[in-house]
Order: sequence, then structure tokens, then C-alpha cells
Amino acid sequence: MSGKTVEAPGGSITFAGGKMIMKDPAGATTTYVYRIDPLAQPKSIEMTDAQDTNAPPRYAIYELKGEGLRLCLGGEGKPPTAFDADGGRVLLLHRK
Repeated sequence: MSGKTVEAPGGSITFAGGKMIMKDPAGATTTYVYRIDPLAQPKSIEMTDAQDTNAPPRYAIYELKGEGLRLCLGGEGKPPTAFDADGGRVLLLHRK
């Protein structure tokens, strides 16, 4: 996931240099330092706010399929258990 930008509806997510840069439709940007666990089932990602290191980490699960990335964003505390559970927000992303 290094150095790739994927489109989100009206925004984008860029993975580069160990950071995940999320840009929302209004242009606001949040940068996270991320760590993946590709061996977890489902695969998980832990994100820490790069500017507010005291903020609790956020968690998500992910799935790579071809050129696409399915990402289910959970809240603080622990990752979602499945893509259709826990009220997580699911993003379907494609490489630009």
C-alpha cells in the first residue's frame, strides 16, 4: 500500500511512507500513522493521528481484491469484527 492514492466519494486516501492521508470532500486533511496486521482474520489496520499522538488509535479491517481496497472503519478501541457488523463505515476504494 505504499505511495498509492485511492479515491473515496468526493475525497481521497493516500498511503505513503507509513502514513495514511485522508482528504474529505471539503478538502480537510487528516494524517494517520498506520500499522497493518495482514495475518489477522479479518485483516486489520490500526491508525494513530499523526498530529494528536495522545488521541486513542482508530481501527479498521481491510480486504484487497485486484486493484480495489475494501476498508471498514470502526471506532476507537477495537476493529470491527466483520464488514457487515458493528456499525462500521465501509469504503470501496480503487486506485487512481
